[in-house]
Amino acid sequence: MLTSRAAVRRMFEELTDDLSDINLPLIADEVTAAVRDNPELLAAFLEETLRPMVYEVGFSVLQSQRARSHRLTSTIKAVSAVVTPASSTARSIRGQLLRPPARRSGFDWLRQPVMVARGRQIRMASARKHDFDLAIDETRRRVEPGRHRVAYYTLVRDALPDPDQTVEDVLDSTALSRLWDEAGGRVRRENEIAADVEKRLAARKASKALPTP
Repeated sequence: MLTSRAAVRRMFEELTDDLSDINLPLIADEVTAAVRDNPELLAAFLEETLRPMVYEVGFSVLQSQRARSHRLTSTIKAVSAVVTPASSTARSIRGQLLRPPARRSGFDWLRQPVMVARGRQIRMASARKHDFDLAIDETRRRVEPGRHRVAYYTLVRDALPDPDQTVEDVLDSTALSRLWDEAGGRVRRENEIAADVEKRLAARKASKALPTP
C-alpha cells in the first residue's frame, strides 16, 4: 500500500504529466479535495504528518518564546504605568518608556539556537568550539543541494541562445543530465578551493602563534 505522500505524488504526476503550463495552486486544490474524499488516505496522511507538524510547531515555539516573553514583560510594564500613574514605580516606568531605545545587549544573541545536527540544537551561550565544527558541517550539508541546483540552472540558462527558445528546443534529457553532472563538478571544485584556502589560513595562523626562537 502506498504511503499518503506517495499517493499524493502519484496524483500530482497524473495531473501534470501532459501539461506544459502548470498552475500549482489549482492542482493543489484538486489533490487536496481528492485526499479529503478518501477516508483511508486521509487517515494515513494524518498518521504520517501529525508528529512532524507538532515537531515543527514546537521548534517554532522554542525560537519565539524569548521574543514573546520580552514583549509580554514590556506590555505589563506599560499597562501598569497607565493604570497606576501616581506610584513611584509607574513614574519610573514611564521614564523608561519615553527614554530613547537603547541598543540591545548581546544576551538575545546568546539565546539563539545553533543547529549542530539534524533535529538537535543548542543555545549559542553553551556552544563550544567542537559544536561549531558540527554546526558548520550541518549547515554545509543543508545548503549543498541548493548550490548544486543554482549551478545547474545557471548552466541550463546559459545554454539557451535565444530568449524565446524553450529548453526542449535546444537540449534533450541526455544533455540536461550532462549539465547536472557538470554543475556538481563545479560545486565540488568550489568546495576544494574553499577547503584549501581554509587550510592555508589555519597554517598561517598556527605559524604566527609559534614562539620566536
